[in-house]
Amino acid sequence: PPYETHSSAPWFSKGPDINIWENMAHLNPRPDPPVYTDGRNWARNINVSDPNTAQNWPIFDVRNTNPTLFDVQPNVDAQGTLTFQLREDQCGIANVSVQIRDNTNNPVWGNAEWFLITVECVNSAPYFDIIYENCINLQENAPLVDINLWATDVRAGPVDEVGQNLRFYVEPVDPTFFAVQPEVQITDSSNARLMFQVAPGRSGNTRVRVALHDNGGTNYGGTDTYIQFLELCVADANNLPFFELVTDVVTIPEDEYNNGYRRAGFAYDISPGLGEDVPSSSTQTAQTVRFVVTVDNEQMFTTLPAIDPQGTLT
Repeated sequence: PPYETHSSAPWFSKGPDINIWENMAHLNPRPDPPVYTDGRNWARNINVSDPNTAQNWPIFDVRNTNPTLFDVQPNVDAQGTLTFQLREDQCGIANVSVQIRDNTNNPVWGNAEWFLITVECVNSAPYFDIIYENCINLQENAPLVDINLWATDVRAGPVDEVGQNLRFYVEPVDPTFFAVQPEVQITDSSNARLMFQVAPGRSGNTRVRVALHDNGGTNYGGTDTYIQFLELCVADANNLPFFELVTDVVTIPEDEYNNGYRRAGFAYDISPGLGEDVPSSSTQTAQTVRFVVTVDNEQMFTTLPAIDPQGTLT
């Protein structure tokens, strides 16, 4: 500051530079709000004695080059205690000047000292919000699911972390539940898209861990990951039963089977669901099947053709 000192000017010795972490993250627990409380006796050897002035005490004029770093600006009281309150989620450097004067009507200014307040950046967790707070409800054997605005308000953290890189990591509790594994893609600056497909024949509920990760690191107790869980509720559907035939033509000599024709295994791979290559749902394993056989010339038969649940043709 542009003040002149005099021969009888007050004076003091300054304390050290201050190096702390964003939001006072170096303290456990963190103070809320982030008030600096370690500044007792920061200014030492305070002398305001003036033989021409009685009952004199010091007043400190404190200014800094980065006022946006603080919610409460740095101050030094008459006892030399330094105090300030950081602005939440702010980091940076402030050059601070402190000059002493006395409390007279025509104050005498003493020495001015400079020091640094350095607030180290601490990575805050990224964030996203999901539209579906409850289960995503689907029917068994549903097609590919593509939800363009599944996540909104996707961000790296506070404003000072806007330039960080973001990426979603998706981990199903049961990967076998899916034919197409879940994937979350950031589509623009603040939204994300979800894609997946449930495996054929699968029903029930499952969870998927969705983690948003930034590249801000974890120094000074920072956080680089934010996690939410996706819930899926897949309703059971009755799938078409399935079977194969040994042949689609049965040729027998006339009058050879007057006492009845029987062929075991004529129908095989019999399933109440989608076939042996696809798991049927939990309820379908308890289902039973029966064959309905129709003919276009009933007069050929004394007993109409039938196939039992085990696939035997009679």
